[in-house]
Amino acid sequence: MKRFSDVPLPPSDLQKLVGSHTPESFIEVGIAFADYFKQRELVKKHYKILEPGCGCGRISKHLISELDPSLGGEYHGFDVHKECIEWAIENITKTYPHFHFKHTDVYNHLYNPKGNIKNLSRMVFPYEENYFDFIYTASFFTHLSREHLEYYLRAIHKLCKNGGTVSSSFFTYNDIQEFEHISEKEMGMKNQYYKFDDVSYIFSQKNPSLVVTYNIEYLKNFIEEAGFSLIQSSTGWQSAWIFKKERPVR
Repeated sequence: MKRFSDVPLPPSDLQKLVGSHTPESFIEVGIAFADYFKQRELVKKHYKILEPGCGCGRISKHLISELDPSLGGEYHGFDVHKECIEWAIENITKTYPHFHFKHTDVYNHLYNPKGNIKNLSRMVFPYEENYFDFIYTASFFTHLSREHLEYYLRAIHKLCKNGGTVSSSFFTYNDIQEFEHISEKEMGMKNQYYKFDDVSYIFSQKNPSLVVTYNIEYLKNFIEEAGFSLIQSSTGWQSAWIFKKERPVR
């Protein structure tokens, strides 16, 4: 069996879609996420894993050696960007058939402007409920409005097994001015955030999904309301959160 290093790099335009402007950063970020999961024992050989917003496999290619299909291990990812999914199927699934990628035709101003599904109530997840041991997202909720964030967190709760774990990154703030300073350092440019609703701010009024940051207390409360127990949370840029499904939704 080939190792993940034999999976080719996607075209540069697909790398840039997931925020990697050089091949080195594309590789480094993928490895960093995979190592983060492994160090916390969030991934095991027999696990069934789901990645919403999987892109072109930046992270999943580094999990190939961690899942054993003979033990039931498998990966599933979905994304609204059709070209990313087509590339992942051609370059990952054809060699590693326990890695599955699906296109979801949900409208997104940035990544799928011609998407047919504009009302999330029409979206049907092609997965069984209570199926996944581990679900992770990377730079997924950082682009979603409150309505979409709450919809996907509730959906993830349904798809996750009882006792299963979720790892996600968010932009979060206690004080929006403090977050603006953090954002300025990360983006290398002066910026200002605009209030979008009572729990979130956005970076661009023209393109609200570019960067969305959430009030940390709101996010904590909603994650618990959605039926999870919070294990790890933090504020800031791409803050890392871990939560576990341990009870039904209230």
